[in-house]
This record gives sequence, structure tokens and C-alpha cells, in this order.
Amino acid sequence: IAVLLLVTGISSALFHVPTPVMVRKVSGDQIGRGMSWYMFGGEIARTIGPLMALGAISLWGLEGTWKLIPFGLAASVLLYFKLRKISISEEFSNESAILGLRKTFRQSMPFFILLVGLTFFRSVMRAALTTFLPTYMTLKGESLWTGGIYLSVLELSGAAGTLFWGYYSDRIGRRKALKIIVYAAPVLMYLFSVVDGWASLPVLAVLGFFLLGTTTILLALTQDSGTERPAFFNSMFLTVSFGSEAMALMIAGGMAAWIGLEMTFTLSAVISLGAIPFVFMIKKP
Repeated sequence: IAVLLLVTGISSALFHVPTPVMVRKVSGDQIGRGMSWYMFGGEIARTIGPLMALGAISLWGLEGTWKLIPFGLAASVLLYFKLRKISISEEFSNESAILGLRKTFRQSMPFFILLVGLTFFRSVMRAALTTFLPTYMTLKGESLWTGGIYLSVLELSGAAGTLFWGYYSDRIGRRKALKIIVYAAPVLMYLFSVVDGWASLPVLAVLGFFLLGTTTILLALTQDSGTERPAFFNSMFLTVSFGSEAMALMIAGGMAAWIGLEMTFTLSAVISLGAIPFVFMIKKP
């Protein structure tokens, strides 16, 4: 299992580090819009994924989910032929990259410290939702299928949010767009935690629209800032993002075991307010 997880992690890194830079290269001066379409594909996959997984388990059992592997292989082949001609290395000489790496790292540290704070506080709420939502719904008396539907609604609304916020941040600025999200998401999360039954579904849809659109803006903001070495900047962003989300997931899981999942959902809304000061510390363009 450890080897499989290692291979999966390396595979994810090899894809996620260069592809935003490729998207930036083909997006011209509309980086936010380009990142929104990039994230839209990922969110749509997360929407369909839970339904496919539940369907596979229903048909073949948990041991039979290996039959979904051909879909992943086909996607890899398609990506290879679509991306292989987009080069991002010829613009930067190896000498300047090696000599300037330490300087770039030192100059970028204030920016990435802000990203750590912003990403961590929002990740507690996101981890609680995306990881424990089906379990949370079963604790409220719903079926596992209902939990899967709720998760798909969350991801689908998040996909719409990635399209909107990437395009909108090109219009009003990344900082203003982030301000709207960090104010709205905690309020919506609290409402979702106190509303019962199917009435919570539209609240969840609006919450996903705001919450999951943050990554699109942060990707665009990273590419705005890392003009000289965009791939290196993006690798640092992903390190911050994955590390913060892993830590937030552990905290959310620990809170769920300690105070219960329902209280964790409510408290995560309060914790996410910690992201607000970091948004104000982002420099105006």
C-alpha cells in the first residue's frame, strides 16, 4: 500500500506542477480564465468520481473497483497527446535557473507565508466537507447514496465556482475576489451545519460555489507573481497547498474523534475566519 501511495503521489506531482504553467502559456493575459477552465476539469472529475465509485462498489464490490483502471489509463494517453507539444522550458536557461534559485526562493518567502496562512485556515473547512460529508450525512439519518449525491452537488457547484471566480478575478482583481470568498464561505458553512434535511442542499451548493473557487484564484495569483520561474513558483504553491491540506485533514479528523463530526463542521466555519487577515496582507497589484 505504501508503494502504491508513493507512486500515486509522484504521479500527481508530475502532473500538477507543470500543467498550470502550460495553461498560463496558452492563456495570454487572461490567466484567471485559463486557470478556471483548468480547475473546472478537475472539479467535474470530482463530481463524477464519487458516483462512479459508488456504482462500481454496488456492481462489483470494493474488491472489483480495479475494473475502473482502464478509464485512468485512457485519460493518461489522451493527456499525453494533448500536452506534449506545449513546451515551458525553452524560455529559461539552465544556468540562470540554477544561479537564481536561491534568490528567487528568498524573495518569494513573504508571498508563500501568506499562502500558508490563507490555505491552512480554509483547508480545515474544505477537508471537513470533501472528506467527511457522506459520513456526516449518514449521522444525520441519510443513506450513503444521499451522502454521495451531496458530495457530487458540492463538487459540481465548486466546478461552476472555479469557472466564475477565475474569470471574475481577471475583472475585479484577485484580492477583491478572495475577500468576497473568505467572508461568505464561513457564514454558509455555519448555515449548512444548522440546517437539516433536503433544505441544506441549496445551502451546500452555494457553499461549494464560494469555497472551491479559491484554488483557481490562488493558482492565478501564483502565476501572476512567478513571472521569471513559473514552474518553480507553482511547485512551491503546491507544496504549501498539499502540506496545508494534509495538516488540516489531520486536524479535522482529530476534532471529529474528539468533539464529534457535527460540532467539527460548525467549528471549522469559525476556524476559517483566520484566513481573513492574510487576504488583507496580499499586496495590491
